[in-house]
Formats: sequence, structure tokens, C-alpha cells
Amino acid sequence: SAALKKNIRLMNYSMKWYGLCRFRLHRLGKSHPHNVIKYSMLVRIFSGKFFQSNRAMLKSNMQFLEGRQHMVRGRKNRWTQFRFRFLQKQHVQKTFQALYVKSGYMPNEAIFIATHSSWWDPLILFELEQKKQTPSIYTMINEALFKKYKIFSNNGAFPVQLASDDEAIKAFQYADLLLTEGQSVALFPQGRIQQQDERPITLQPSLLRLLMLCRDVPIIPTTMYYTYRDKQKAEVWVSFGDPIYQEHTPVHKTSMLEKILTAQLDELRLDAIHNATDRYKNVLHV
Repeated sequence: SAALKKNIRLMNYSMKWYGLCRFRLHRLGKSHPHNVIKYSMLVRIFSGKFFQSNRAMLKSNMQFLEGRQHMVRGRKNRWTQFRFRFLQKQHVQKTFQALYVKSGYMPNEAIFIATHSSWWDPLILFELEQKKQTPSIYTMINEALFKKYKIFSNNGAFPVQLASDDEAIKAFQYADLLLTEGQSVALFPQGRIQQQDERPITLQPSLLRLLMLCRDVPIIPTTMYYTYRDKQKAEVWVSFGDPIYQEHTPVHKTSMLEKILTAQLDELRLDAIHNATDRYKNVLHV
């Protein structure tokens, strides 16, 4: 990731000077013949001769940048977030009577692999970020949901199509760029809303491409469970698992994460059924 970011800066620098030298060569070539040799040499240098040893990396960077041109980027507009936060806080408190959170060590830069059982899921993550329960998160959400609710675009969300490998890899490359900038990324790799009591939990195979791109970034399994009790309002239970470091526990198959998420969600469900709040913190009114 660091090497990719460095080569992108290097390529942008070379292309900037390449364009400048071409412009100077065109404008001054006829009136100042002595400049032709100088600028011709510079054009040759910055057109790729000087970076011939990095040609393969530059080629991959060009493909990466071409993909970014067609990629909708996540933005975090402070004014939009403030307005959205004000409205959502009221809506969340009207809908839920409690928001229980359990978490351990949480690094500032991580990939949050979350279960997806409700359209509330990305909003709950946004709420937890605003309550300082998580680091700054950019969330991948389903493209159809992203197009339907434009408010997501100014709150750090960007679309992804996990069913399409080509579209998924563009979103993953952008996610990798965010991670190199010290941000965290969350996604719902089930690819659809799956009932929280439905088993087995199945993840899209394209998830492995993101994990291969970001092998140095820890993975945090995230599960959410919704339940009702003796009141009209519902409860939300959220559990952040221990970070998974691929340096020690490489993830080669989605089945490994499926088992982890299933076990974590089953434990969360039992805690919600028995109202075992001793290990959780209610942050609804924080």
C-alpha cells in the first residue's frame, strides 16, 4: 500500500513535468531553437525512460487511476454531517430504547467486516463513529441503496457491487487508498440484507481480493442484533470482535470469517435474549 501510494505520487510528478515540457517545447521551439534539445531531452525523461525500471508498477498505477476516475468517492462534509447527525440522533432515540456496545482493543486503522440484517446497519456504524466508539470510518454500501439515499454520499459512504468482480475491485482499490491515508473502512460482505437468525452466514468471494490488497491491516469482525422487549422501542446490540492480524492468521477462505461471524453473532444473540448487559455499554444518550 505504501509502495503504491509512493509510485502514484512519483507518476503524478513525472506526468506533470512531462506536460509542462511538451508545452514549452511547442511554444518556444520555433522562436528559441536552442531550447529544442533541452526540452526534447526532458520530454524523453518524463515520458517514462527515466522510470523504465518501474514500468510494471506504473502500469498498474495507471490502471488504478483509470478505475478511480469511474469510482464514486466517499466524502465527509462537516456541515452535512452536522445536519445529518442532528436529524439522525433524534430519529435513533425515537426508534430505539438502547444501543449496547461491546468492544475490546480497536486500532485507528482497520477493516470492519460487518453482518447485514437491516438497512439501519450503516446508520448504526455512523452513530457509533459520532459517539467516538469507533475511529473514522468510510463505509461501503450496496450501490442500489447508495443511489436511493443520496445523504450517504456526504457521510463517508461509497458504493460497491460485490457480485461483480470488476466493480468490486475498483471499490477495493479505493478502500486500499483510504487505508493508506490512515482511515478505516467498513463493509457488509454478505452482499444483501440477510435475516439475523438465518444460517449459514455467507460472504461474497470477492471479499478475499480486498484482504489480499490490505494484508497489513487488521480485520475487526462486527455483528449487530436487533430485538424487542416490553416496550414499543427496539434495542440494538453491537459487538466488535478482537482484531484479526493476517500476519499471524492469514485469511485464505471466506469460510474462516463466516465461522467467526457466526459464532460472534450467536453469542450476541444469547446476550440479548438473557439481557446480559454487564459486558456492554449503553451509548444511546452519550
